[in-house]
Amino acid sequence: MEAEGVEPRRREPPPFQKEDAPVGITVDRAEADDLEMAKRTVFEKYRETGLTRDSDNESPISRFLGKPETTTFVAKNHGEVLGTVSVVFGDHLPMETVFAKELQKVRENGNKVAEVCQLATKGESLTLGRRIEVLEKLFKSVRDLGVHEGIDDLVIEVNPTHQAFYESDRFKFKKFGGPKPNPDVNDALAVALIRSLKGDLPKSFFKGSTTSH
Repeated sequence: MEAEGVEPRRREPPPFQKEDAPVGITVDRAEADDLEMAKRTVFEKYRETGLTRDSDNESPISRFLGKPETTTFVAKNHGEVLGTVSVVFGDHLPMETVFAKELQKVRENGNKVAEVCQLATKGESLTLGRRIEVLEKLFKSVRDLGVHEGIDDLVIEVNPTHQAFYESDRFKFKKFGGPKPNPDVNDALAVALIRSLKGDLPKSFFKGSTTSH
């Protein structure tokens, strides 16, 4: 696709082989074909980190994918999926399996909540710096969508060892529950984090896609 009659002798460098290689990361809402790739990316990451059982063939939370209340984003480079994230809207969020009481308290003030989930990158094909870049761009799309949809708070469930990363200035989440074992991820410990979107400016130009060069 990228060679479409333009500079046919030029060879594009392999994605992310060098930290200073020219890169175009796109983040778009997932189409039907993308959803299957997103499921595989998440499941492979979950299996790699011990969050699934040997008998599982997909992550339990993947049951939310493809539903009207869920929007999934995929990050790509030259058509290759590098990462994915989903955001679930509505009154029945994945983390309510473990953190129902905590979510109820958040909603008591009338706050509209959405959950960030199914977050995964293809770590073996990315340097650490590029992996963080992919995560940042996925979260930017989630944040823009949340503001666009009038969401007050984004919530996410993470392993305690990753808590500090999501509480950093990059993502600005704060803990509001846990740690607790989660049966959906092989009883691994989880903490519930929240990030307010109040005061964030709406993105009237939001189209569900961002590009980095």
